[in-house]
Amino acid sequence: MQISILLSLLTTIAATYVDIHLPVLSNAYTQVLQANQLLNQQLNNTEINFQTSIPHVTLYLTSFTCPENDDNQDDDCITQLKNAVSGITYGLASEFCSLTLSDPFAAGTYLMLNVSLSSCLQRYSDTLVNTTYQLSQPNQTAPSWVHTLPEPERDEKLHDIALYGSPNVFNQFQPHVTIAWSSDTNAIKKAAAALTFNPITYQSNVLGLGSVGNHGTVLRNDDYGLYNLTERGHGCGKEYKTQQPCDADNRTDGGCVWCDIVDHPAFCTSTYSAHQFQPPPQGQPFHCNFKNF
Repeated sequence: MQISILLSLLTTIAATYVDIHLPVLSNAYTQVLQANQLLNQQLNNTEINFQTSIPHVTLYLTSFTCPENDDNQDDDCITQLKNAVSGITYGLASEFCSLTLSDPFAAGTYLMLNVSLSSCLQRYSDTLVNTTYQLSQPNQTAPSWVHTLPEPERDEKLHDIALYGSPNVFNQFQPHVTIAWSSDTNAIKKAAAALTFNPITYQSNVLGLGSVGNHGTVLRNDDYGLYNLTERGHGCGKEYKTQQPCDADNRTDGGCVWCDIVDHPAFCTSTYSAHQFQPPPQGQPFHCNFKNF
């Protein structure tokens, strides 16, 4: 019994919540920021505050523990997650998603903006879930609100939580942007009804692995990884031309590393890409600063 309790505690300690998301960008960001500031004044709280967090569309949010196997035993959980996502960014970049934000609505204690569910957005979410869910924490507890849902929605979400650690995946994927929170659900309903928000569309070419704060917020400047899909894995090389800042960046493209390879000037690349390089002929110089990660 004591061993079982100890193992349970260790699993809890190792768990890390990560929000894989598309940040709100461009003119849409300005409009969402203004709406958030207005709502926080009306609701008299700053639980959702876009000075310390970022507006985003969640593609997959769950707790990750990354069960060990022979292939990943030397990598921590976040590194495993970043490697998994890095390996599919080329596929995601084959089609950039246009996101349309509109129609504020109340969802319990949250005020949200509707995000149109396009085939592109569904593909992004499905691909990321299928790629990473095996790293998620098993046997996660369903949020209390799931049990209040009508059938068959309740059973479908419970099924998804059991398998994928999230109630909002695959046919239950419901994209949105959370812009306010209050414990007063009536106040949330009134604020949603009164809010004027002009629909706006923007193209999303940035994918983030965000650290999670209260109420499902994604903390500003605290991402585990940022992927500019336009660069298709070349953000590190474009951003850095010297070793020190390259090795110091553990977010761009999932992390950058400085490499010195035979017959090639030293350069900065993503850690994932560096691991894919074919080794040169025996005895030829080959070095990437993997020790920094």
